[in-house]
Amino acid sequence: RLKCDKKKKEEEPDGPFSFGKTAYFASINSAKFKRKVVPGDILTLETEIIKVKGPIGVGKATAKVGDEIACIAELTFAVE
Repeated sequence: RLKCDKKKKEEEPDGPFSFGKTAYFASINSAKFKRKVVPGDILTLETEIIKVKGPIGVGKATAKVGDEIACIAELTFAVE
């Protein structure tokens, strides 16, 4: 379960992908692991939504530890 903790921008329309909604992973595709992540590391997930159909979306995701890329993948998710 993921929650978006960024503040909603004024120019963003309301809809199924508005900030404050909860997203659930449906699948992870094309994952490439670039570095090991160990306990104590702070992992930051950045996702760009590339496709939306109803409450289902696909995003290009990059997981980073600091400025170093740990993993890149395509995530499919459903929004509640």
